[in-house]
Amino acid sequence: MSFRLLVINWQDPEHPLAGGAEVHFQEVFSRLVHQYDYQVTLLACSFPGAPSETEIEGIRVLRRGSRSTFNFIVPWVYRQELRQEPFDLVIEDLNKIPFYTRFYIATPKLALLHHFFGRTIYQETHPILATYVYLTERSVPKLYRGIPFVAVSQSTKEDLVRHGIPERDVTVIYNGVSDFYFPTFEVYDRPTVLYLGRLKKYKRIDLVLQVFREILREILDARLLIVGDGDARPGLMQLAKDLGLESSVTFTGFVSEEAKRTYLQKSWVILNTSPKEGFGLVVLEAQACGTPAVVLNSPGLRETVRHGETGWIASSLEEMTQQTLQILKDPSLRTRMGKAAVNWARTFSWDRAAEEFHHLIHRILA
Repeated sequence: MSFRLLVINWQDPEHPLAGGAEVHFQEVFSRLVHQYDYQVTLLACSFPGAPSETEIEGIRVLRRGSRSTFNFIVPWVYRQELRQEPFDLVIEDLNKIPFYTRFYIATPKLALLHHFFGRTIYQETHPILATYVYLTERSVPKLYRGIPFVAVSQSTKEDLVRHGIPERDVTVIYNGVSDFYFPTFEVYDRPTVLYLGRLKKYKRIDLVLQVFREILREILDARLLIVGDGDARPGLMQLAKDLGLESSVTFTGFVSEEAKRTYLQKSWVILNTSPKEGFGLVVLEAQACGTPAVVLNSPGLRETVRHGETGWIASSLEEMTQQTLQILKDPSLRTRMGKAAVNWARTFSWDRAAEEFHHLIHRILA
């Protein structure tokens, strides 16, 4: 039995600022369309040059409003355009600011959460806006009680339970890794450390630069690739200059998916110092490409690495520095961890994630 779904998410997969949440949406819901015969409509914000309606991998996409107005116009759009459509389930992606659909949609609902920002939002934006986001997240336990949740990691589930959502209402469905990512075991000819992802203040990429400064003291020809773009880039470039790293750090800016895969395949190690992630998908993608990972022991990230087998989970920057140096200096360790990383990453499947969503939706609507 298939169902008609309405998914509400801030962005669609073609949005210029699309990130992990949009990758998750496309991978899971396109499979529900093609493998389980679902009909899926996505309501998302628009962006310059985008058509108001399109289709992406069999998914109907409606674009309304802008990033700054989208959460305010969702109720109006639903009442004016979508209320008469026979949706079986509404799935709300709680990304930063909820849409509070229980107050204007009677259809059964499912909430999807990658992670709460919590106080890390204060590292990213103006205190007034940060407080708005923080207090909005704090309202979720009261206003979403009784609605089933999907969390993308055990860390996110624990966060939901701490916030007051009953544990019985939260199902963990892990992300998968696309077959697009695979190993070549051919690395760059000089020790190369990689950071890959959006350049945002709250992700604390400045800590990667601090770790790399210490690495450079022992491995003089090491280099750091910072792949990706974002509003934190100018500040990070200035910090690299202030730390005397300018000649050893390359900022690539936005790159194609094919270039991203090459960076993941050929780097010697990937670092991630984010204090909080829903899951840390790029870390798993790196491991699928045979690249060991060293991450801080933070929510989400700690679930993507098998400590001592596919990389390291560090409890401090000093520990991260020493663990990274071990991988860079020991080719046999790097090879062993890289092969283990590939096997570990293969245990995460988008087909499995879609199947688990399918079974959960059947249980909700049974």
